[in-house]
Order: sequence, then C-alpha cells, then structure tokens
Amino acid sequence: MERKDKPGTARTAVRLAIYLLLGVPMFGFIWWNINEILSLSFRPVRILLTGLVAAVFLLLLRSLSRSIARWEIEREEHAHGDDRR
Repeated sequence: MERKDKPGTARTAVRLAIYLLLGVPMFGFIWWNINEILSLSFRPVRILLTGLVAAVFLLLLRSLSRSIARWEIEREEHAHGDDRR
C-alpha cells in the first residue's frame, strides 16, 4: 500500500526510465531517417514509417510532459501540506 504523505517519486522515476527506453530509440530512428532524406538516398516507405514513428514520439513527449506536470502538482501540494502543520 502506498503512503500518501509523499509524492510518488519512485513511480515517477520508473515512468521516466520507461520514457527513455522508448523515446531514445525512436529519436535515433527519426534522426537517422532525416539524415537519409537530406542526403537524398532514401526509400519512400521509410518516409512513411518515419512519419508514423514521429507521431508516436510526439504522443510520448506529450505524455511525458503531462506526467511531469502531475508530479510537480503533487510535489507542491505535499510541500504546502507540510507548511500547514
């Protein structure tokens, strides 16, 4: 059972690790394909695949930003709760 007197720091750390494990390879794939496109040696299927991976990557970034914002709100609420005692 989770204690409610502390923000979910461990849970947030695990989420950040998952975001990194998923996001870094996606970013590398997108970066590689942008370089291929700029060097004019690419296949049209790769452009489509890069677009799909980029869309998923943007959704991942959005989810990450929301998780960080929620964690920040929990942390501030916890800090203000300590001031009231």
